[in-house]
Amino acid sequence: MVSIMQGEKYANLLKIIPLSSDTVHRRINLLADDIKIQLIERVKGSPYYAIQLDESTDVANVAQLLIFIRYRYENDICEDLLFCQGLEGRTTGEAIFNAVNTFFELHDIKWEYCVSVCTDGAAALTGSKTGFKAKVTEIAPHVGFVHCMIHREALAAKHLQPDVNKVLEQVVTIINFIKARALNRHLFKIMCREMGSEYEDLLLHTVVIARKNTPTCI
Repeated sequence: MVSIMQGEKYANLLKIIPLSSDTVHRRINLLADDIKIQLIERVKGSPYYAIQLDESTDVANVAQLLIFIRYRYENDICEDLLFCQGLEGRTTGEAIFNAVNTFFELHDIKWEYCVSVCTDGAAALTGSKTGFKAKVTEIAPHVGFVHCMIHREALAAKHLQPDVNKVLEQVVTIINFIKARALNRHLFKIMCREMGSEYEDLLLHTVVIARKNTPTCI
């Protein structure tokens, strides 16, 4: 309209005017709502799904509950972040369950199609009487629970041969040092770049293809 009435010069000037923060905020919310609707429709169309929970505290000391969901869509297995919600008060198993169950009821996601839940080993999630697991089992006893897979690997590593265990301990110490501070990670990337390494970030291998490749992975 501006180009027709005033010419291309004024139309180009209009294009470079930045949008207000309210407009950007509104459009981001519209995009987020649309993605959320599409994801929920996919989940509801799946014959089954599994969820993974993680509860952590952000920089403002607010407990944040994250729910990841795995489902089938068009003959493929998809995995997405279902929702993130702040928790007020104590993060008990009942509070976590109420947050998840309220979201499910609001969007008509049925527990009967849930086949598995993965959590960490916190008592609020795995407690057999008042934890999240207990609350879910009351309404969906068929749901399977998995937690703390990495802890089993740590226990198994303690029974390695002394020489191998010594190398593994050194690797763990180095990795923890690099990941402990952002500055350490930045310096590590610079060192990798200067050495001409193929990768410039820390690679965390969780699967060894062959026994002979173990030293290479480490």
